[in-house]
Amino acid sequence: QLMVVTSGPGGGKSTLLKEIAISQSQNDQGCVAVYLHARDILDSKDIVQTAAAALSKLAHDSPTDVYEEVRSAKLLLLVDGLDELASLDDREAVISRLREAHGANGARVILGSRPESNPRILASLSDFHTYSISPLRAGQIRSFFGKWFKGNADKASKLLTALRDKGVIGKLPKTPMTMTLVAIVYESKEDL
Repeated sequence: QLMVVTSGPGGGKSTLLKEIAISQSQNDQGCVAVYLHARDILDSKDIVQTAAAALSKLAHDSPTDVYEEVRSAKLLLLVDGLDELASLDDREAVISRLREAHGANGARVILGSRPESNPRILASLSDFHTYSISPLRAGQIRSFFGKWFKGNADKASKLLTALRDKGVIGKLPKTPMTMTLVAIVYESKEDL
């Protein structure tokens, strides 16, 4: 189970990976979910030890104690930021190490990255199932603002109307990050 989740900047990859980590940590099914950055994998000599070290910081336990628990568990590695590694060799090394962790330890891997176009990296990811996060649709944007301004449906409606009237909505990236920034600006100024 090797997967890669792609989206443009602000598209929700990091949030999705963190939400999966939280969700999996609340389901006691013998699975240990660990959120890591691709740089952590690149710098790692032992991915299980790296995962244990990351978890020990959260649990305030010693890395050794956590390692003893983690090494026999089903590991879910949620690795973000592959696209943030500038070197193609570094990206390939991370992909290779994740594939090795899957083969040797049975670790499941979900890798987050912006869409990749380099043929070398695409070839390295050929055995990963690829999923893309689509831009938000109109109904999702309406729902997003409704939840943002919960208890004030009028404010959410006015924001959507202002975005349409000013011709801005069609020009904005339809990402959670952009909609968050729009909501913050509107909330502070009541105008766009």
